[in-house]
Amino acid sequence: MANLVEVDQWDAGIYQFETSDPVEGGADGIDNVQAKALANRTLYLKNLVTALTNGKQPLDATLTALAALVTSQDKLIYATGADTFAQTTLTAFMRTLLDDADAAAARTTLGLGSASTLIASTDGTLAGNSDAEIPTEKAVKTYVDGLIAANDAMVFKGVIDCSTNPNYPAADQGHTYRVSVAGKIGGAAGINVEAGDILLCQTNGTVAGTHAAAGENWAVIQANLDGALLATAIGVTVQAYDATLAALAALVTSADKLIYATGANTFATTTLSAFIRTLLDDADAAAARTTLGAAGLATAQTYTAAQRGAVGALAGNSTPITPDFSLGNNFEVTLSVSATLANPTNRVAGQSGVIKIIQDGAGSKTLAYGGYWKFAGGSAPTLTTTANAVDVLAYYVESATRITAKLTKDVK
Repeated sequence: MANLVEVDQWDAGIYQFETSDPVEGGADGIDNVQAKALANRTLYLKNLVTALTNGKQPLDATLTALAALVTSQDKLIYATGADTFAQTTLTAFMRTLLDDADAAAARTTLGLGSASTLIASTDGTLAGNSDAEIPTEKAVKTYVDGLIAANDAMVFKGVIDCSTNPNYPAADQGHTYRVSVAGKIGGAAGINVEAGDILLCQTNGTVAGTHAAAGENWAVIQANLDGALLATAIGVTVQAYDATLAALAALVTSADKLIYATGANTFATTTLSAFIRTLLDDADAAAARTTLGAAGLATAQTYTAAQRGAVGALAGNSTPITPDFSLGNNFEVTLSVSATLANPTNRVAGQSGVIKIIQDGAGSKTLAYGGYWKFAGGSAPTLTTTANAVDVLAYYVESATRITAKLTKDVK
């Protein structure tokens, strides 16, 4: 006869025989099920009592792992896996939380207050208007963005470096930018902006573009006013008020007019002919004499007092008329006949003077000239032939055989 094999374990239950159970022996037979369970329990209890009697803990993997830990002050043991453990710091504050009896006490310990019990809301319109809900960050941002957009509030969007003449950015009404570096905004054909200027969009849905395409949707608020007149600039970079300048500004000018003063701070205009302008640009007296056709008449020469003051009378009732330059420089002749003004005698290079030519009461007298007399343009001038007309012939002796002259007609 064999004995049942006992196992050191605590079986969860004891089998109850049923009236339908067959009679069956053997190690696994149904007639031995109850006996085996009871025998196992008995062995388990026996070994447990023996271990307790001997002062030893029954071997257990969990207890073995715990026993291996080296504990220290303010450390909390926690499992890191099956029968594996570690320690973490447990502060005095956390111990005051561990003894809290409920969530309300824990919130008080954590200083959360009543806001911690509110329900998070993602409604970006804040339409609930509830004291039991608290909006999330995203909900608040959505609400604020919508509020700003709906009211076209000024929103600072950043800075723009205009040194490369950028286009306007895409923007909505109220968007503002600050110019960080001076240049142009709206492309190379845009407007000038200075550092510190503010660009303000005035139209929703404005697309990026040049000044021609998008500039009408923007306003420029200048930090440094271009062209502004500062008090410190008056008399330095701009002209201070002056009565003379004000009077000049009041004149109405037109082509070929010269401004001249008619009194203190009063002015008028007079005609300035094209010929006189050719005289005004002459650099010196010689150039002016050339313009006037009297290149040699004004060269300095020394004469005696008698020569300078005398006016010699020439007979004008015969031909030729021959001046004697040893008698003086200035002569007068009244023509009663048409005659020829012959080459003067006793000519001295550099000598100059005038010959006054008068028509008699009948007038109509003409005058021809000797070969030494030279006139601008190569043609001899004609006299004024009206009765008693006075012409003046100015001359200059260039050399023994050349006398340049100019006739001023009817000086009377």
